[in-house]
Amino acid sequence: TGLTQVLTTLQASALSQVLTTLPAGGLTQVLTTLQASALSSVLTTLPGTGLAQVLTTLPPASLSRVLTMLPEPGLAHVLTSLPAAPRSQVLTTLPTTGLGQVLTTLPAAPLAQVLGTLPAGALPKILNGLPAPVLSQVLSELPASLLGQLPTSLLSHLPVS
Repeated sequence: TGLTQVLTTLQASALSQVLTTLPAGGLTQVLTTLQASALSSVLTTLPGTGLAQVLTTLPPASLSRVLTMLPEPGLAHVLTSLPAAPRSQVLTTLPTTGLGQVLTTLPAAPLAQVLGTLPAGALPKILNGLPAPVLSQVLSELPASLLGQLPTSLLSHLPVS
């Protein structure tokens, strides 16, 4: 559509300015009407601060809907580009279905950075929702500092080396 063409041709600074001036309801409507590929293109062109502004403006249900529309590489980009506080908000808003696959696409350092920004108690909740093979893979990538925050029930899924 015309809106998609306009948004995808704007430079990141102009796009960020346009999106952050929209009221939350208008922003939600704009983002949810974009096709997944256009949405990914729009969100991945925003710098971390602009992306954080746009995403934190959305109500949690709308944020979850927008994020679930993103393909895995787009969502991985969002998670690694956001500052800690908005990243934590995004992670705790996402449904765990599909999150596991996104987490497994992240290299160890960004994965630890993404999961290390969660508030106390949120990491076990997210990890509990992952299928066992994905959980095992994610746990194998976490540093000892994050593993120490986990209950024994989750640590039992660590692969034996």
